[in-house]
Amino acid sequence: MYVLIRKKILTCKNQIIFCGNGVFEKRRKEQVLKWVNDMAQEHLKNLVNANQAIAAAKLRIEAEVTAGKLPPTQAAKEIIDVMEHELFQAGR
Repeated sequence: MYVLIRKKILTCKNQIIFCGNGVFEKRRKEQVLKWVNDMAQEHLKNLVNANQAIAAAKLRIEAEVTAGKLPPTQAAKEIIDVMEHELFQAGR
C-alpha cells in the first residue's frame, strides 16, 4: 500500500513538474502538427496511387531507368511533372 501511495505521489509530482515547465504543451503541439502533416501526406499519396495516368507514366519511366536509357534524376523530374500536371493542372 505504501509503495502504491508513494508511486502516485511521485507520479503527481512528476506531472506537475512536467506540465509546469511547458514540455507537455510543446510536445502536444508537435504531435498535433505531425498528425496534420501525416494525414495530408497520406491523402496526397492516395491521390497519386489512384491516378492511372501517373501509374502508367511511372511504369514507363521506371522501365527506362532500369534499361539504362534515363538517369534517375531525370526520371524523378518526369514523374513529378506528370504528378503536378495530373493532380494540379488537369482539372483547370
